[in-house]
Amino acid sequence: MMAVMNDITGRKKMEEELSKIQKLESIGILAGGIAHDFNNILTVILGYISMAKESANRDPKSTEILKAAEKASFRAKDLTHQLLTFSRGGSPVKKTISIPDTIRESVNFALRGSKRQV
Repeated sequence: MMAVMNDITGRKKMEEELSKIQKLESIGILAGGIAHDFNNILTVILGYISMAKESANRDPKSTEILKAAEKASFRAKDLTHQLLTFSRGGSPVKKTISIPDTIRESVNFALRGSKRQV
């Protein structure tokens, strides 16, 4: 009687790694498509904000609200840029930010519409 055995552990690990890589590539393609579409929508939103700012020049409160909306839209555009970088397999963009300013902006955004502002 003779028995032949093959160790397929290495092949199984390679198949698992290949599966992980394929899933990550799929997520990257999905993120890229979503980011591209979202960026197109943001471009339209920014165009309308720009037109509204032109007609709201005489009302300081409206101008302030539109500037805040514009700033938030630009931050969303930055996020889509990061998603596109991820989808292409690029390295993340790192930059220094002011933590107090970021917290203040986040709190003001969360409280928008209420009587409280920071």
